[in-house]
Amino acid sequence: MEKVVDYYAKTKLRTFEKELLKREVKKRGKILDLCCGTGRVAFPMAKRGFYVIGVDNSKKMIKKAEDIARKNKTKNIKFLCNDATKIEFEKEAFDYILLMDSSLPFILSKEKREKIFKTAYVALKTDGKIIVSLGSFLHPKTFALLNYWNAKNIMKKLLDGNYPMGLNDMIVKSKKYDVDVFLHYFTPYEFMRLVKKAGFTRIRFYTENELLGYKNKQLFKSLLDGYYVIQK
Repeated sequence: MEKVVDYYAKTKLRTFEKELLKREVKKRGKILDLCCGTGRVAFPMAKRGFYVIGVDNSKKMIKKAEDIARKNKTKNIKFLCNDATKIEFEKEAFDYILLMDSSLPFILSKEKREKIFKTAYVALKTDGKIIVSLGSFLHPKTFALLNYWNAKNIMKKLLDGNYPMGLNDMIVKSKKYDVDVFLHYFTPYEFMRLVKKAGFTRIRFYTENELLGYKNKQLFKSLLDGYYVIQK
């Protein structure tokens, strides 16, 4: 776990993420950063003048984030160790909610994923935005991984009865960090149903190529990794 914490603490915003946040997070206000890790996204937003609350269920991640905040004397940021699927906030408390680093696929159950968006809908101000990065079920690399791990790992977990897994779920063992990782990969249709069920109707999608200014040559851009901007 220490290796994972150190890795995220050293990772900075990527160019396309900076462009996305510059385009979509303009008006100063209050940001909720769910599954914030060590503050990779939270700190740059605080530096831009936003007040940021970061939430993560990892005590080690939150401790590292708090250490960084103290070291850099960042005042307009607060970190909470809590489960993003259980935490509640006041009605219309935030201007923006961020769910970056493809965090959503790591959430175990359909009910918990639904709870996040229902909570977000209540916590967002009118015209507020939730920004979600999402790895696609049909991305070529993902599809290859899914087929491999379906054969090697998922069947074992299902037979053991350890995980109530669905078609798009998999357990990946990271040799680098020696951890088992649960992943759920969304089809575009499934994700749209999820956010619309929570009450959202204004939804936009960006690919990394679009954010970098490249002409997107993919015919079905919605099947690739990308970023959803969902407005209340």
